Amino acid sequence: MSGDFAGSALSCFNVKSLQLADDVVAFMLDLGLTADHRVVDYGCGSLRVGRLLIPRLAAGHYTGLDVTNRFYRAGLAAIDGQMLADKRPRVRTISSAAIAEMEMAPPDFLLCFAVVQHVPQSELDDMFRNILRLIGPNTTALVSFKSNLV
Repeated sequence: MSGDFAGSALSCFNVKSLQLADDVVAFMLDLGLTADHRVVDYGCGSLRVGRLLIPRLAAGHYTGLDVTNRFYRAGLAAIDGQMLADKRPRVRTISSAAIAEMEMAPPDFLLCFAVVQHVPQSELDDMFRNILRLIGPNTTALVSFKSNLV
């Protein structure tokens, strides 16, 4: 019985998670996102939002960054191979070199969705420094997090 409950709870979480990803993309579209925009998804994880953005963007215009390649490799494995070949999303592990490379051509949108609450407090300054380095004069930055404060 507890396995059924755990499976049901996980299924409910996944449905809510996917709905939130849909909502984020709808919000970006409301803000004017077009296929020609370049998007950096900071903390892309398993490409929960990326899987919705990649088909909407021109080839090479989606970049996902995360602290480990384990997460985004799983996300890429769930996307159709022809879509990946056509859209050529870039995924990188967060590093000084990756940030410096993208800093040279700031994105049109920088997304950091539901990441902040998972970052250890000792690493928040570095995370926000990286984000600020990626924001250019024409970048729309969307940083969301779930607060545990009442």
